[in-house]
Amino acid sequence: MVASRSGEPKVSKRTVMIVEVAGKSQESLQRFFIDRGYRALITQDPERALMRFKTWPRPDLLLVSAQIMQEPAMNLFNSFLKDKYLARVPVLMIGSRKRKQWFIDGAQTDDLRKVLLMP
Repeated sequence: MVASRSGEPKVSKRTVMIVEVAGKSQESLQRFFIDRGYRALITQDPERALMRFKTWPRPDLLLVSAQIMQEPAMNLFNSFLKDKYLARVPVLMIGSRKRKQWFIDGAQTDDLRKVLLMP
């Protein structure tokens, strides 16, 4: 925490990085998190998101959509488990229930990495 001009502790907002290629979905996800007090960063590029997590301060959560970009989303999701530094970051991947088996076969989940399937 940092002190504000008034001397009160200034609470910094939690930051979520959203990886989504569809414009309307980007807007919906960004609005959802902003309305709940988060700072929301948006990118369409999984590599850019990965680089952002290797800087400081890093975002507090990664939300990656596999609705449209499937393999790049899966690769990004799994890369967080393979890296000691990134393994401490919570990651949520969202995708279609129609591709449930693809997620089961490919996603390396644990306590901090989860998959949310949508109808």
